[in-house]
Amino acid sequence: MQSLTQANATPVVAAGVQLWVGTFVDVNTVSSSFDVNSLSSKIQLGPLVDFNPDNSKIGTVDVTHQMSLNSAKEKATGWYDGGDATFKLRYNSVLYASLNSRKPVTNSVNNGRLTWGVFLPDWGTIIFNGILTDAVPSGQLGDNPVDLNITIAVSGRIQFVPLGTVPAA
Repeated sequence: MQSLTQANATPVVAAGVQLWVGTFVDVNTVSSSFDVNSLSSKIQLGPLVDFNPDNSKIGTVDVTHQMSLNSAKEKATGWYDGGDATFKLRYNSVLYASLNSRKPVTNSVNNGRLTWGVFLPDWGTIIFNGILTDAVPSGQLGDNPVDLNITIAVSGRIQFVPLGTVPAA
């Protein structure tokens, strides 16, 4: 999927794109259909200026043994790495404080792992679990608009739920 940045860098939120973040009651579950009402402590973020989905990749594991064919290195499929998802939002102090309060503060496995949903009104919803690793303003606060650059380390796979998908029971 390509970046959603428009040529003149105006927010795509005008098209109804919304970014939601929250936690499910069971933080180990990402539903097959995203319903913001199923999230606790949810907030709506925006307006979105840019969104770059994960830079995921599949790792490899060396499985070479002494009698490998032609003495060549052999590999097997390794773990899927969800990579990072990045967002650019218009900065405001309430958004900045809210995001920073969601950064992990302990070493607990689930601490800081949130469910993120990008609602695209003409397509569907992109959902994933992830840990907020960065929320950095792009410049000096003043008269000019300032963007907030957000990086989320994806935990697991990113899912796409098309419009019209029946919610899971």
